Amino acid sequence: MAHSDRSYPPTAQQILKQYFGFDQFRPHQFEIIQAINRQQDVLAVMPTGSGKSLCFQIPALMQPGTTLVISPLIALMKDQVNHLLIKSISAGLLTSAMTQTQQEENLSLFRLHKFKLFYVSPERLKSRKFLQASLKADIRRLIIDEAHCISEWGNDFRPSYRRISQFVTFLKLHKKSTGGKNQRLSLAAFTATATSRTQTEIIHNLQLKNPQKFVLSLIRTNLRMQIIHVTSLFYKNLYLLRLVKKHQHQNGIIYVYSRQSAQDIYYLIKKFLPTIKTNYYHAGLKKAERNHRERLFMHGEIQLLIATNAFGMGIDKANIRYVIHYQPSPSLENYYQEIGRAGRDGQPATVYLLHYPADWFIHQTFIHQQHMTEQQKKIKINKLKNMFYFVKNNRCRTQMIGQYFSQPVSQPCGQCDVCLHQTDRTKFSFITDQEKQFRQQLIEQRRRLAQKLKISPTQIATNHLLEQIAFLQPKTGTDLLQLAGVGQGNIQLISQLVASSVTETGSQS
Repeated sequence: MAHSDRSYPPTAQQILKQYFGFDQFRPHQFEIIQAINRQQDVLAVMPTGSGKSLCFQIPALMQPGTTLVISPLIALMKDQVNHLLIKSISAGLLTSAMTQTQQEENLSLFRLHKFKLFYVSPERLKSRKFLQASLKADIRRLIIDEAHCISEWGNDFRPSYRRISQFVTFLKLHKKSTGGKNQRLSLAAFTATATSRTQTEIIHNLQLKNPQKFVLSLIRTNLRMQIIHVTSLFYKNLYLLRLVKKHQHQNGIIYVYSRQSAQDIYYLIKKFLPTIKTNYYHAGLKKAERNHRERLFMHGEIQLLIATNAFGMGIDKANIRYVIHYQPSPSLENYYQEIGRAGRDGQPATVYLLHYPADWFIHQTFIHQQHMTEQQKKIKINKLKNMFYFVKNNRCRTQMIGQYFSQPVSQPCGQCDVCLHQTDRTKFSFITDQEKQFRQQLIEQRRRLAQKLKISPTQIATNHLLEQIAFLQPKTGTDLLQLAGVGQGNIQLISQLVASSVTETGSQS
């Protein structure tokens, strides 16, 4: 592929501008590119949104041969290849989603050295056809994306990643046996989050030779972390609705633990906040439907996506302004990668976690039910304990994240719930003054009505019902009948209570 009419190869800066339209590199991108160009092995821990793809795409355009990229998700591969093709960069991929004819055609082009970048999953490394094609291809660089998947201590352990070092050995032995050119195959591993232990395991399992390590600060100063402690499922759902209403004109993600939760939360939001364009996403949907919903979200036709952790890795939507965890993540690695979907444009974003104590038992039960070794279960339980400590501890959230990932933060962030002294859920600013005032009037009018009727106030309306009315502020009897605790038998009394509270609130404002 011709980059220019010059007789000398283009510089990294020229390629950055010509193909990607940027004038300047982000921190450490250029140093990583230089190391790869020097054929050094590299381990780069780069937080979400720091531009890791350019770190291996630019060397691929500067140097001869093919760069082979190992990537764990088809959606992630397709997204990167499409972006490269739009920029007139020769790139291809090999996935199970392609037809047999498409696979054969791309393998042929790969063998004939027609791709500058070629993407495959780690499972592809055991395919005989692919291995045979690799022997004829001109592979000069091997990129391992999402490299934490190689580690049992990582949050997305994937056994197929353990085959990568065998694949490298296979290529080297073939080259040696055929008397091929003594061209070194350089390796570069990239991941967004990795503890010191995970980094060591990546280096060991990939057999990286004296790798140059780049561990960028993963601290995202534009993310405001808030944990909301709730005492019941009712309050958990109420606070979820409050958060969604607060951000109703912005793009967001709600992460849930199970497929059933994804659907339940979807119907909850559709019932009480019907104007918000929302949908759900989980692995139980057919692949075509998952892809369709992802596209709608990426193009802004869905504002809010309720998703299991099947959604997230490689998602590159810049303007996500909030992420809500309906349940805690099973590990701090998972949590920090998932909240990293927010604020990728560098603008402020808020991430919330709704902490309901019963949720921890769901995680524990799931771990014990999984088919894995006792050692693997122990690892999962330890990670869950670290997540529990993070949620329950009243220390700056950013400092705790930094400590966990061996990147100490000297000063409190000044913007998480702990730093802002908002660990008490009643202090959260998204409960509007209007809602507070209306709720107070509902309580007062309920008391007066109870005295008049000589009954207990809770016989008229429970505290839960008042919370719902104060938040939703129903306008009609039909709206009232949507609420739990309102039926034909008491709707007149509830309507009277609401009307008198509205009148009193209006007179005070």
